[in-house]
Amino acid sequence: MASSCQNLIAALKDCLKYSDCVMKDGHKPSECLKEHFNELPEECQNLRKATFECKRGMLDMRKRFRGNIVGSQFEYTPREPPPPPTASQTPDLNSFSTKPTISSTMTDSTKPFVLYFAGTPNGFMPTVLLEELKAINPAVDYDVEKIDISKNIQKEPWFIKLNPNGRIPVLVDRSRNNFAVFETAAIILYLAQHYDKDFNFWFNPATQPDDYSEMLQWIFFAHGGVGPMQGQLNHFNKFAPVDIPYAKKRYLDETKRLFGVLEIRLQDRDWLAGPGRGKFSLADIKTVPWVRIYKFSGIENLDEWPNVKVCCHNLFRVMRMEFHGKIGLGGPL
Repeated sequence: MASSCQNLIAALKDCLKYSDCVMKDGHKPSECLKEHFNELPEECQNLRKATFECKRGMLDMRKRFRGNIVGSQFEYTPREPPPPPTASQTPDLNSFSTKPTISSTMTDSTKPFVLYFAGTPNGFMPTVLLEELKAINPAVDYDVEKIDISKNIQKEPWFIKLNPNGRIPVLVDRSRNNFAVFETAAIILYLAQHYDKDFNFWFNPATQPDDYSEMLQWIFFAHGGVGPMQGQLNHFNKFAPVDIPYAKKRYLDETKRLFGVLEIRLQDRDWLAGPGRGKFSLADIKTVPWVRIYKFSGIENLDEWPNVKVCCHNLFRVMRMEFHGKIGLGGPL
């Protein structure tokens, strides 16, 4: 075990020790990490990820620079155990609502959808498609319920009932018996399947099977590659409790590599899927919202990937900007 990671490990053990998973639910710390990780406080989750990356970084560094101490600058002070709650402070578990707290206008709304949303790339994606569908189909309209992910609202029991993974966004289709859909790729495919019968933003699997397959390939490329890798880059650049240069470089390099894959695909094309120069489709809606925050991710510009830059501009040119400006999602690059 890397000695320079000991402070991180100690902090993680301490965080687990005083978590609800251990103190209230009676699980062992190892059980909390293996079986209840998504229920842990964000601090514990971040410490676990940082510990993992620290160990990997140490193993890599030992091969080249013996004695290099990744993560040793993290200082840990054991926390004091919390005082036992008084009777007045003990929560009544039966009093917790199983439904989200929403405004009266939300309760009385006749709009067919409600989108549980935060201003992240993943939150951005369904709004792009919903606004496009709304423009061509007046029956498509939706309420937005903003979720404060900094307060872990998405981990509350009522939200877990909508998405057991405890992540935004979630779309609830009131017109189909309050059917809930989570994961961005699943949401946009669901909307296309049920509310874009003319295939404006996707391809007919029966008559355009190759174009449909290509669209799916790029959706899943973004869902399993660009999003997770750039998300990890953002975490270690902005939110990790310890500076880990190895992790920051690893995810920066991988994000740039994935941008390079998009650059190859977009040579002589405007869009990721479709014949000829392509057609604006779900594949672009799934991919571009991550690319557009490149500066937040620590990438100075897109000059290295000019075709990717053009695709980003194309998306902002075609999409309905009025709504996205109102909710703070910004404009063109």
